[in-house]
Amino acid sequence: MNIAEVIQMQLEVAILQDKWESGDKICSMSDMTQIYSCSLSTAKKVLGLLEKQNIVYFRVGKGYYIKPFAKEKLKVKYEEKIKKQIEEVIELAKICNMMEIVRDSIRL
Repeated sequence: MNIAEVIQMQLEVAILQDKWESGDKICSMSDMTQIYSCSLSTAKKVLGLLEKQNIVYFRVGKGYYIKPFAKEKLKVKYEEKIKKQIEEVIELAKICNMMEIVRDSIRL
């Protein structure tokens, strides 16, 4: 993962953890550069990615805000990601004849 993807994930997790809700203003690009020790171009890229996914919207002269249903969209995104990773782990365990590890992990 590159720095923009790491920051994007951290912002998405903040939304999933209710640190920001629909309509809340998120940190500015300038704040983001200081909080995450990144360049202005990286901060701009992160906000652009979130905007493209319909998670945030931009108000001229005001900043970026969380869109309605952003949390729900992110839940779907991460549920799909988790399911895919679980499927990949199960497939690898089958190939390596190590399904007992998967069974033991599920019991946790």
